[in-house]
Amino acid sequence: MPRLVFSEEVHLNNEEVLRGLLETISSYAASLENIIIRGKKDGSIKQSLDANATALTFIGMVQVTILRWALSGFSLPISDEGLTLWNNFEACIRA
Repeated sequence: MPRLVFSEEVHLNNEEVLRGLLETISSYAASLENIIIRGKKDGSIKQSLDANATALTFIGMVQVTILRWALSGFSLPISDEGLTLWNNFEACIRA
């Protein structure tokens, strides 16, 4: 996804690429929202959370981690950082 977001086609306003990227992100966010809604129903996720905002927060967390990893020449210890971020995110959303 980082390559798509920063690709030349996006910056040249290639409508097909933009539409495809938006559809992909929207579909992924909707899937995450459904997981969050189920978690709210079963009591494992805080009731006060907005499902859409929580899904987009998760996507942003992953996106910026991958971007930082790519910008560091793929030298960032991505699995360690990912685990730390996930543990923090989980602690924030857990009921």
